[in-house]
Amino acid sequence: MKGPVRLSSPRFVLPLLLLALAAGCPKAEGANASEGPGAGQAAPGQEQTGPDPYVDYPLYGRVTGTALTVRKEAAPEAIALGWLRRGETVRLKASSLKSATCKSGWHEIHPKGFVCAGEGVEVSEAMPKVAEEERSEANRNAPMPYQYYLVKDAKVPEYHQLPSRDQQRAAAAYAETWQQLELEGNAQKLKKFLEGSLPGQPIKHAVIRRFLERGFYVASTGTLVRSQRAFARSVRGSFIKTQQLEPKAGPTFHGVELKDGKTLPVVWAVRGATPQVPKTRAEGGVTWVNAPDAKPIERLAVVNNWKGWARVDGKLMHELSDGTYLYDWYLAVAEKMARPKEVGPKEPWVHVDLGEQTLVLYVGDEPIYATLVSSGVVEHPTPLGSFRIHKKYVSDSMADIGADAADNRYSIDDVPWTQYFDGARALHGAFWHSQFGIKRSHGCVNLAPADAFYIFQHTWPVVSPGWHGVSTQKTGDTGSLVVITE
Repeated sequence: MKGPVRLSSPRFVLPLLLLALAAGCPKAEGANASEGPGAGQAAPGQEQTGPDPYVDYPLYGRVTGTALTVRKEAAPEAIALGWLRRGETVRLKASSLKSATCKSGWHEIHPKGFVCAGEGVEVSEAMPKVAEEERSEANRNAPMPYQYYLVKDAKVPEYHQLPSRDQQRAAAAYAETWQQLELEGNAQKLKKFLEGSLPGQPIKHAVIRRFLERGFYVASTGTLVRSQRAFARSVRGSFIKTQQLEPKAGPTFHGVELKDGKTLPVVWAVRGATPQVPKTRAEGGVTWVNAPDAKPIERLAVVNNWKGWARVDGKLMHELSDGTYLYDWYLAVAEKMARPKEVGPKEPWVHVDLGEQTLVLYVGDEPIYATLVSSGVVEHPTPLGSFRIHKKYVSDSMADIGADAADNRYSIDDVPWTQYFDGARALHGAFWHSQFGIKRSHGCVNLAPADAFYIFQHTWPVVSPGWHGVSTQKTGDTGSLVVITE
């Protein structure tokens, strides 16, 4: 969105970042920042002010299954309200309902729905005590809910359990043969090898869950050591040698919380630039030169002295308050938008401006947060229109989602703070790049992890304590509106 007529702005794709989380990132206020279902709940085992929301849910349920669905009714075919993840703890009612579909008993879960204990829930009367090295739940209080790694070698084995040295040697032999056959280019021979029918081939040991390709990303809940070798434990309880992984911490960029007098518009430099002034040529016409004593503006810096747009010598320019100018494509401007008629006065909603590559979070008429995004490239555009968030996950795995993808084997485990608004298109954190303000995704709206975390905490539906994801599809819940314009 802009005042004067908008000129087209060139956007480009840059490589992967070298990451480090910034100190002093904006702090989310938690689920009770917005009114809505599940607002104001403390996590299981944490101190709660006011009435105890768990008074009718005296039992504790620790999730042991990799993933567990919360059903609207005590039946396996009932509507899915949400999902639980291994390692999380939830609160349950004291009674259970045994049935032919759940002999271990359906338990009513806080704040609503049912889970079958036999699908992977350990029920106890007290908060489960878990050793630090066995913890596997997401960190819900940080932009990065897990430790993330880039797989830096080809054919990296992922093990079901901590492997012995002999099992590691067997895995290495299998991976080496696999790579040699790929280099040979004999498709028939490679097919037999993968089927296990090639004469004399190394055995794929049962301890191997799968082999990871170079360029994959994996999420980890901790590191364990066996025989002086360190292994990252994945969120699914498998193990990968850390020597074959590169840690990724997250980009330093984050947006602006609109409080204490801060308001829209907010302006960022999306390309490094030096302010300029027009200079009249002797032969006539205008040329642009760096302003005297002007200091370069670094990419992603907030530009506080933005005055507005001006057309100078037929060019649309950004005018700064000191009388200097920048070309249109150097800056991105987040401006205020009127509340859509279908949004209530206290309802959170999101506006994404594809032309500016900005996002603004509102509560009713009030903007509360603004930041830069990376939306879809020309070949994979982010759709224009109004959408409702229909699923939210603390993390969700994706494949073939950006410019770094060479093919469909590209995979990122547990993309943080994912909110689906149009089929498989989502607002989500992106820790693998720092090119915010520039288009680069396969249709999703990429956010810096700190921004994705903040937005996630303030939109509907609320993800209840202990839950990993929620759905609004046929559940009666309302998702926040996402308005996408250009």
